[in-house]
Amino acid sequence: MKKTLLILSFSVASACIGYAFTYTADFNNNTLYPNGSDVAGHDNWFITGASSSGGPSLITSSPWVGQGRAAWFGFQPINVGATDSYLYHTWGAPLVGNSLSYSQFGVTMIIVDSNIDYPKRDAFGFTFRDDANQDIFTLTFTPSTQTLDPDSDFRVDNVSWSSNYGAGGAIGTLTEPQFTTLEITFTPGSGNDVTFNVKSAGVQLKTGTLTNAAGLNLNTFGALWTPLDPLDVGANQLVFDNLSLVPEPSSALLGLLGASLVFVRRRRA
Repeated sequence: MKKTLLILSFSVASACIGYAFTYTADFNNNTLYPNGSDVAGHDNWFITGASSSGGPSLITSSPWVGQGRAAWFGFQPINVGATDSYLYHTWGAPLVGNSLSYSQFGVTMIIVDSNIDYPKRDAFGFTFRDDANQDIFTLTFTPSTQTLDPDSDFRVDNVSWSSNYGAGGAIGTLTEPQFTTLEITFTPGSGNDVTFNVKSAGVQLKTGTLTNAAGLNLNTFGALWTPLDPLDVGANQLVFDNLSLVPEPSSALLGLLGASLVFVRRRRA
């Protein structure tokens, strides 16, 4: 049976002078991520809306994202009464700092299509939340109307953004199967605003403003899964790998330069 795939790759970093955080995960570590284990419960990963024991987030080998393991999200029942499930990693750093800082999210991702036996296709996305668990920015991939053959070669996902600090709206569409490189960058804007920019393969798709978001703390980031029917979820899944958050290069360089100047001054004293 032929599967249609949506392959996406993101790239995120977060830093400003005065702090620098680095996080990487390829889910291959035998201690942190045993094959067949839940993502939640390892390395500060947690889940809401679904059980973390035998639930919808698993670490397993993936033939689509290179050698090794990846995180699989979806295709299992979520908790009664829940309308979505959030698989998240704790962070705890400013979304942006001063004028030299930015945040940029990165992960390799695949959306596996549904099939004849399980034709429903749920929505997925990535989201960034503040200390109050409010939506700073969410990028969502919503499937188009189901066709008669869930295994058809071409599928369309409607891409949109939402935020408690902006109006939100449509960005465009992505057709499966399709490989693309997406970048989501947050930079200080005018006043206390933050400017976001979404690119695909280096081509700008959307830019906008998050009002009064410059002082926000990025408390968590992660994958969002919204079943069309929580009691009868679709067969499609989100698979992601090689996630990273790394320091902004020029800020790190300036930090090193500052350290070297202090050292020279001490030598001359």
